[in-house]
Amino acid sequence: MAMIGADGLSLLVGDGLMSEGFATLKGAMVTRCEISQRNAVATAIAADAWQVSTGTTARHAVIECDGLATDDAAPLRLRSLMLSGASGNFKLEMNTAETLLFTAVVTLYRETMEAGNVKRLQCRLESTGALVIV
Repeated sequence: MAMIGADGLSLLVGDGLMSEGFATLKGAMVTRCEISQRNAVATAIAADAWQVSTGTTARHAVIECDGLATDDAAPLRLRSLMLSGASGNFKLEMNTAETLLFTAVVTLYRETMEAGNVKRLQCRLESTGALVIV
């Protein structure tokens, strides 16, 4: 499976505090980055068509990545969000010019032991609110 992994890529996990701070997930490699948006259509008869476009809906993101499971803030927060079912704030820095800010739930969290007691983690984030690209 191809991975999006570049020097400029970082997945940051919000700490959930009032003045939110973000911690970087170490070794993050994005295996899936899907952003979708649908055209909203009213299915009523209009003067010029059977279906009338009424604009677009909010964007939705699904981000899947691999990283390192450690006792650092980012993986601990991911585990906590998964166990509680709560949503958290995330940043996906794709390069110095593109950052995706979003709120998401953790729908998958998996840790795998590897040689030398290094844990690899896999996670899937599904956005629950607006996506902001800056």
